[in-house]
Amino acid sequence: GAKVASLDDEFVLTRMLDAWPNEMLEPFRNVRPLPEPIKDSIQVVKRQYSSSVVPVGSADAPAMCTSGDAPLCTGARIQAIVASREQPAGETAAKMAHWERFSGGAGFSMSTLDSTHMGIMDEKSGLYDFVINSLLEEAQLAEKPPSDEPLHA
Repeated sequence: GAKVASLDDEFVLTRMLDAWPNEMLEPFRNVRPLPEPIKDSIQVVKRQYSSSVVPVGSADAPAMCTSGDAPLCTGARIQAIVASREQPAGETAAKMAHWERFSGGAGFSMSTLDSTHMGIMDEKSGLYDFVINSLLEEAQLAEKPPSDEPLHA
């Protein structure tokens, strides 16, 4: 919380770029002093990651999603999408795999798109087509009439 807000802007930028490469911010990695628009961007990140109301770091997940040792399950299927060129400090497949326990047995799948952490949100990454096609497949499965075959134990 408050620890993130007190961090040096240059430190935050460097760590951010190490975890989530960003073509727009990378040219400012070693610029000192940072230009005001870049400092403003860092302030947004600090606000997001220093909220005492909404914890958002990986270390916060167990506190938000467990009660003692038991996971607080969503009861909903989780579809994780990881960028193939994610940095080790970023949201790797290994880190995301732990979210399976929060599905409450409703299902978990992970897919990989050829992209970077920030690039995955670009319309050219294939993310939007992937999500739409996944939703359409889910809808078609939901509409499928039940089989006439008897159930076997």
